[in-house]
Amino acid sequence: MRALRYHITIHCPFRPFEGHLVEMKTRMLLLNFNVETVREPADQFFRKALLSDVMLMYPPSQIALAALKYGLDALDKSPDVLAEFLQKLMGVEDDWKGMHGDALQTIDKLIVRLNDIIDVVNHGAKPLTPEEHASIQARTEDWAALNLALEERRQSRPGYIKKEDPVDSDDE
Repeated sequence: MRALRYHITIHCPFRPFEGHLVEMKTRMLLLNFNVETVREPADQFFRKALLSDVMLMYPPSQIALAALKYGLDALDKSPDVLAEFLQKLMGVEDDWKGMHGDALQTIDKLIVRLNDIIDVVNHGAKPLTPEEHASIQARTEDWAALNLALEERRQSRPGYIKKEDPVDSDDE
C-alpha cells in the first residue's frame, strides 16, 4: 500500500446502527414489540458482513439499515415497519397530498438497496470451488509476471535512475 501511495479507510456501521435504533425508539412509539430484540439478529448480520466485501461496497449507514431490516425480517415483522420508519426518518410520513413523491421513490430505491446488501452478505461469504481458486491463482501469477516484466522494461530504458529503497527504521 505504501508503494502505491494508497490509503483506505473503512468505517464500521455499528454506531449508525445504534443511532437508527434510538431513532426508531423515539419516532415510533406505538410499536407492539421491543426494538431491542432486533439487536441479536442484527449482530449476526454484522458478523456475516465482516466476512464479506460489503464494508467496501456500501456506506455504513446503509449497512446499518440493512442490519435493521435483517433483524426485523428475522423477527417476522411486517416490511411496513421499516418503510414507516424510513418515511419518518426522511420527514415524509404525512403524504396525504402526494407532495413527497420523489422522497417516496427514494425510500423504495433504498429498500431495494438494503435487499441487495443483505444478499451480498448472505451469499458473499461462500467458499470458492477448487476451479475458481485455481483460476484466481493463475490470474494473480499472470499479474505478478506482467508487473515484473514491466519493471524490467522500465529499468532497461535509457536514462533510468534507480531510486534507493526506503530504509525501515524497525529493521535496524
